[in-house]
Amino acid sequence: MKRITLAFCALALTSALISACSTGSGVSNIPHIVLTAMSADSIVAGADTLYIQFSIIDGDGDIGATTTDTSSAIYFEDSRFDTGYFENQFPIVDPSVEISSKGLQGTCTFAPFPPPIPRSDTNHAKHGDTLYYRIFITDRAKHHSDTITTPQVIVRP
Repeated sequence: MKRITLAFCALALTSALISACSTGSGVSNIPHIVLTAMSADSIVAGADTLYIQFSIIDGDGDIGATTTDTSSAIYFEDSRFDTGYFENQFPIVDPSVEISSKGLQGTCTFAPFPPPIPRSDTNHAKHGDTLYYRIFITDRAKHHSDTITTPQVIVRP
């Protein structure tokens, strides 16, 4: 079951960004993301929420869900496990900020779900665990962004 895990996703356009992101100016229709912040480098499992923030540039502006298309998503992988990527759907984005001929630039802050917890072996359950995330996004056209990697996070019991 897909769950929305986005704590906040702000996609804002200004007149300067609109002209800078026009598809005619060479900005790619493939989303580009850059890690900009993380809420902490150490959290307490079950008590703290880890927030990860990244900037987004997309030449055709088709990021985020609409009332009829929910295929845009954030994918993240926990470095400790070989389970693959978790998929987290983008929330609905106000259609007034999406202008396909002008592109879109914004910032997204989300909390990974499921949230990180220490592994259950004795050492990690007692002393904590260390991980990092690999993250990419897809737009509604299924264009796959570049992949970013977060700094390490210590998850304390």
